[in-house]
Amino acid sequence: RDTVLLAYDKEPGIPSQQTPSDGYNNLFAAVRRHLSNEGKSDPYVALHHRLDRETSGVMIFALHDSVNRALGKAFENREVEKEYPAWVAGEPKSSSWICREDISRVGGGYCTVVRGKGKWAETHFEVLGAEKNRTLVLARPKTGRTHQIRLHLAAGGLPIIGDTRYGGPRHPNLLLHAWRLTLPHPRLKKKLCITSALDDFYKFPKKYFQ
Repeated sequence: RDTVLLAYDKEPGIPSQQTPSDGYNNLFAAVRRHLSNEGKSDPYVALHHRLDRETSGVMIFALHDSVNRALGKAFENREVEKEYPAWVAGEPKSSSWICREDISRVGGGYCTVVRGKGKWAETHFEVLGAEKNRTLVLARPKTGRTHQIRLHLAAGGLPIIGDTRYGGPRHPNLLLHAWRLTLPHPRLKKKLCITSALDDFYKFPKKYFQ
């Protein structure tokens, strides 16, 4: 945290923002409550990206309106680099690949569709390692569509372990983690890299994350 930015290591199971049925139990509201407890009567907090409820890892908030525009443009212009390790079921056919399937909302849910039929989405993937019946991949999304990484992996026959919504095998948690976020600091203009610890909870071998 500095005077204009706050980064948070989000736990799995917590919404990033208000849901239709609950405006209290979400990360955005919790950040506002935390700042209010420090004595700020009406703290400024701006949210520029989100993680799925089931996904853990780095999220960043603007704490001052003077950086809101610069931070928003950094996301819009794809100057923000996002890296997500994930354990997937199956074995990829290549050590690296790019998925560019569009994403659309159909019948209340999200799905991949042919190019031009939905919102453009692009994710770069790299294989980091493998164990019996599962593969560790690193996802670098270039766009920020809802469920993008999950959908792109499932479309390639590699559903994330714990992602039963998109065909993954059952697990207590979704094995997808927002590990690292790199962006230009909106005020200092220097490169800022924020990393979430890879604890033993997900069994991500640290040798792959130097």
